[in-house]
Amino acid sequence: MSLKKLLLGLGFATTTGFLSYVYFKENNRETKRKEEEENENENENENENENEKEKEKKRERIREREREKKKKKKKNRQKKRQKTKKKAKKEKKRKTIKFSKTTEMYESPNRLPKSHSTGILSQGEIPFDKKVYIIYTGGTIGMIKKKGKPLTPDPDFFKTLQSLPFLKSRYVPSLNYDNTIEPVDSTNIGLKEWLIIANSIKEVYNEYDGFVILHGTDTLAFTASALSFLLENLSKPVVVTGSQIPLGGCRSDGLNNLISSVLVATYSKIPEVVVVFNNKILRGNRTTKRSSEDIDAFVSFQYPQIGTCGIKVAVNKSLVLGDNKKPLVVHQEMEKEVIVIKLFPSIENVIERIYSHPNLCGVIIECYGAGNAPTSEKFLSTIKKASKRGIITVIVSQCVTGNVDLSTYKTGNDLVKAGCVGVFDMTTETAFTKLMFLLAKYDDIDFIKKLMPISLRGECSDNLETSSEVFVVYN
Repeated sequence: MSLKKLLLGLGFATTTGFLSYVYFKENNRETKRKEEEENENENENENENENEKEKEKKRERIREREREKKKKKKKNRQKKRQKTKKKAKKEKKRKTIKFSKTTEMYESPNRLPKSHSTGILSQGEIPFDKKVYIIYTGGTIGMIKKKGKPLTPDPDFFKTLQSLPFLKSRYVPSLNYDNTIEPVDSTNIGLKEWLIIANSIKEVYNEYDGFVILHGTDTLAFTASALSFLLENLSKPVVVTGSQIPLGGCRSDGLNNLISSVLVATYSKIPEVVVVFNNKILRGNRTTKRSSEDIDAFVSFQYPQIGTCGIKVAVNKSLVLGDNKKPLVVHQEMEKEVIVIKLFPSIENVIERIYSHPNLCGVIIECYGAGNAPTSEKFLSTIKKASKRGIITVIVSQCVTGNVDLSTYKTGNDLVKAGCVGVFDMTTETAFTKLMFLLAKYDDIDFIKKLMPISLRGECSDNLETSSEVFVVYN
């Protein structure tokens, strides 16, 4: 019995020990597994932290590059601003520009001065010290219409001008106004008024950068031509303009013509008399009125328009006269006794009476075609006798394009033998005012005849080459 109990006790102990062994072994395995899991978690956390740090470093590098780019852009903007300021300062300081030498007076037109260098005047950048002098002579632009009455000059036109808001803008040059001429219809403007305008410009010439003349359209081309001869050695723009509809009228073209003229007048690189009308810039002594109804009233048939007032105000520099550094000379006389006649069939029946005026000094004849006229003895002998009396006869064409060439036909050659002189592509308005100018300046009839077909102010051409190179005046 005791042995049996002993064996049972040994079996129990063995079983208990074995179970304890198994339990402890499993417990150790579980502990190790937990430790391994904890180690893995720690490693994963460490890896995640390292990855996060690496990502943060990358983000920081990206931010640094962005900051560098912004700094560079800022520096570039500052450099551009500094360059723009320097250019503006240079433009302000530059009072004179070296240009090619101008030709002496009375040189052939194919030796006209070379055009000057490019210049730019952008919107909103007109120097505030620019000053423009406006001379009002009358004309449609300053007229008013009262009910049941015709158009008449507006006595308060200057008040109307000064009340226009755009003229008070800081982007518009300083303006001053002159009404020394009593406002009249342009049909009443002539030699007396031309001299008043020229002397008004002379009195304030050194105080202003440019001049605008508001004028009626009927004789505007005559005035522009006359001023081109009266104002010798111009170094500033003289702009002649007007309108087809009064400034206060519905659809008036006067506002646009006025604004464009003021802008053109601020630019010193147009040292001549020009006509600005319907967005065109034309040489004054090449201009002719083409229509009494169209807004596009003026044209230069024989010479390209020297500029355009579009979104940009641009001028073809090769078509502008060269700068003149000589002092301004304002001539004070023009011969009154000059007439214009248009050739018509059977003119020989009245030609003697036309030339019989005792004080007659010059005659402009608008001939047919290239300068053709009747070959009747009565017609030619009348001109020949007048030539011997010292009366100069100048031949222009009735055609709007083409040149007067008195050598083409026998009829033209007969005019030369009678003492006439042809003036190539010169307009009637210019031939008329030029002859008035030369007759008052010189006594030598033969010398005047030599000067008539030669360009003094770009009024006629002789194989004058042009190009399309353009510079911007106002952007």
